[in-house]
Amino acid sequence: MVGLSPDTMLDLAIRIADAQAAADLCSDLKRPKRATMTAPSSDQVRTQLRRVLVSGGFANADRMRRFLEFVVEHTLSSPDKPLKEMTIGIELYAADFDPRISAVVRVDAARLRAKLREYYGSEGTADQLVIELPKGGYTPVFRESSNRSGSSAPSRRRPTCRRLPELSDASQETRWSGRPKIAASSGRLASRCIGHIGLGTMRALGVSS
Repeated sequence: MVGLSPDTMLDLAIRIADAQAAADLCSDLKRPKRATMTAPSSDQVRTQLRRVLVSGGFANADRMRRFLEFVVEHTLSSPDKPLKEMTIGIELYAADFDPRISAVVRVDAARLRAKLREYYGSEGTADQLVIELPKGGYTPVFRESSNRSGSSAPSRRRPTCRRLPELSDASQETRWSGRPKIAASSGRLASRCIGHIGLGTMRALGVSS
């Protein structure tokens, strides 16, 4: 670049590399990290099932208790066999159950979903395990609660990048002394970088043309 001394060219090349490294570091710090969770065991699920069944919302709801217990136990014993409306209807309601005539399974499934939401919004707030019945199916899922006791909320503080201190004339001379090849190479690198980043970025980096 016309008007830039070799010292300034070398300093600019170093600043560009350091600024890029700092930007990459900040980008990595800002990227959320996913927590790894292991699948709950059958014993953990059954313990949670018993806790739900004896809760106030389920204690006097016999049909909901039977429905929940059946779908959970079926899923634990036959994880590769998704539950069908027909299977639940025959096992829980009538041997001649016909989903074309009766919507009892769908209605009770909707009621059960509401009961589970109510439970985990009140008595089960501190439970470590959640039992859910996703819409569109009858196979429950088991997952760890996001409100586990002792878990700390992730910090929302954004990482900051500090600007590198200005280099004194003496330090620039020390860098330049005895290293003509490095300076020449850095000068060419700086020239290419300046062509891409523009004069505005150069001024932000504290380099004058």
